[in-house]
Amino acid sequence: MFLLVCVEFLLNLTSFSMTIDFFSVLGWAMLGSKVVGICCRVAGASQALLAQRSSHTIWYPDANAGGMGKLWMSEKYDEYDKAIGLDKLEKLAYEMPVFSDSYEGKHREKQLENMILNFGPQHPAAHGVVIKAIPHIGLLHRGTEKLIEYKTYTQALPYFDRLDYVSMMCNEQGFALAVEKLLGIDIPPRAKYIRTMFAELTRLQNHIMGITTHALDVGAMTPFFWMFEEREKLFEFSERVSGARMHVNYFRPGGVAWDLPLGLMDDIYDWAIKFPERIDELEDMLTENRIWKARTIDIGIVSAADALNWGFSGVMVRASGIKQDVRKTQPYEVYDQMEFDDSMESLIHHFKFYTEGFQVPPGATYVPIEAPKGEFGVYLVADGTSKPYRCYIRAPGFAHLAAMHDICYMSLIADVVAVIGTLDIVFGEVDR
Repeated sequence: MFLLVCVEFLLNLTSFSMTIDFFSVLGWAMLGSKVVGICCRVAGASQALLAQRSSHTIWYPDANAGGMGKLWMSEKYDEYDKAIGLDKLEKLAYEMPVFSDSYEGKHREKQLENMILNFGPQHPAAHGVVIKAIPHIGLLHRGTEKLIEYKTYTQALPYFDRLDYVSMMCNEQGFALAVEKLLGIDIPPRAKYIRTMFAELTRLQNHIMGITTHALDVGAMTPFFWMFEEREKLFEFSERVSGARMHVNYFRPGGVAWDLPLGLMDDIYDWAIKFPERIDELEDMLTENRIWKARTIDIGIVSAADALNWGFSGVMVRASGIKQDVRKTQPYEVYDQMEFDDSMESLIHHFKFYTEGFQVPPGATYVPIEAPKGEFGVYLVADGTSKPYRCYIRAPGFAHLAAMHDICYMSLIADVVAVIGTLDIVFGEVDR
């Protein structure tokens, strides 16, 4: 409609040049009005955004660099003032303080940026050297040690399956031995052999997982699939004896929950006869592989002195040249054979053990075992009731993770994933 009106108006003009001049003026006027309108809208939106951002700004450590470490909230910002401890949240407009050793303990402002690092094989021309590695723990913290204080000794056992969840029965064994030591009891030899056998089968499960996933991290995929077939067979043994594949809850203070089912020992024996052949296949595939050597030799070297200072144990300390094994240095107790001739009336007391719990005499003890990842220790304090007064868990992975900075210092970024695979960290036991 607007175009028709303009055409009719132009037809009344007497000069063609006047028509050209009019079109020029009209075009520039229309274009100018649109540009001015857009600019006004952009300016208005920018002013509103800046006003909103400056009035509701809080400090946030992981904010983008464009915001200089600030984060703004548009609504309900005042409901957090009590938790933060400030009267008015609008006054928060801080820059991100970053500690600098070079300024003698003073704080300086630094612009931080989020950066995505792709771990893996790195081109020789690519830069990137690790100058500091600080592990941040606690994301998997569940308060396990405190929860155990509110459970009976039998109820506390399932928590140990969820610490290092690829070394389940070894964790259970440490707690069971600590309770038995406080009670001053010996377990039957059959129970001792059953617990030892399944602890070693659990050790194989852990090492299969650690070695093959380490190989997978540095580019070797075939060993992972080959050996996980054997790991599935071990899971079947756990399922047949306890009903669960991973969180078995099989060990008990005083022995095990159930006896072995018929035929299980024969199947374990047949598997153990064939398993060394699979180890030979793994060694042929991985040990002499040139890519495996290139990604592991002279990477993450730890001396014997550093290993002792950091509190390493297990394969980590033995890899540094120190022959240390809790199974040899502090062997688990040798129990004498015990015979029982119980009637049904005496079994009623055993039923009460599971409903009310059993009382452990007051005392404290520390029991270490050789877990797949190293020395797994349980410091148990009893106060004479059916619940532990204190249960401290010494996880081997915590000490190994603490050495990340010294191990990775001046290494390439691509080598960090190889170091993590060597440490074989499970954060279930680190954070607890």
